[in-house]
Amino acid sequence: REAMVAAEIADRLALGPNRDRDVTIGRMRGAPVPLPDGGEGWITVHPSYLLRIPERDRADAEFERFVADLKAIRAHVAARA
Repeated sequence: REAMVAAEIADRLALGPNRDRDVTIGRMRGAPVPLPDGGEGWITVHPSYLLRIPERDRADAEFERFVADLKAIRAHVAARA
């Protein structure tokens, strides 16, 4: 069971009260994170963040990173199936 969650939600809910307090997107993005219930979570940006980036080249780069996150999740799930 996998879940993709934004970092602020992961920080408050998914990772539980006994996890490391330093949850950041930069540190935890791109790899599965074990959850207390035995599942896995993936931390990425919230899609609305991509719409709020004013600089076009930075927005494009962040969108590419977001798509890479989704592809990594899909590949991980497929490998486990």
